[in-house]
Amino acid sequence: MRKLFGGVLSLVLIGAALLLPTLAYFAHDAYGKLAYLERQRYLLKKDVSRIIPRQRQIRVAKNYVDETSRFTQSAHTVGLTPEAWDMHKVSFKKRIVPFRELGWLSANTRPGANYYFVTQSLEIFTPDAGDWQVRELSDQSVDNLDHVLVTMEGEYWVRDPLFGQPHKRDGQGKVL
Repeated sequence: MRKLFGGVLSLVLIGAALLLPTLAYFAHDAYGKLAYLERQRYLLKKDVSRIIPRQRQIRVAKNYVDETSRFTQSAHTVGLTPEAWDMHKVSFKKRIVPFRELGWLSANTRPGANYYFVTQSLEIFTPDAGDWQVRELSDQSVDNLDHVLVTMEGEYWVRDPLFGQPHKRDGQGKVL
């Protein structure tokens, strides 16, 4: 029995000696795969942490585009499109304007239903009676004022009353 037990024990030891490197190989291979998967998991978490803020930015941008699109569509239906407006540049420097027309000039720089003035600069000066040297307008100089010097630059936008009607237009929106 001893012989049998010794033979079985030696077979077990030989089998273990042959099986141990195989198990070590598979364990090492599994550890390599685990390390690879851990690295992939780390990289994916890093990518997700970069993607989440971008998704928020995309949602904000999409909301902005949607709101702009709705506004543009409603503006187009009521005729508030660039084609419906004509733009005229206004530019004059130190022009002598009668004081009584200053109110009319000021009224034309305010927005209306069919016009809008985009002011880039507006300066009003009173000329000195002696030599027409320019000085700033003050309350005392308004009493006996006949003329003022006006410098004004801007864009005057006028709504085309015929826009939206069945008229032929050129490439710039002008009625032919």
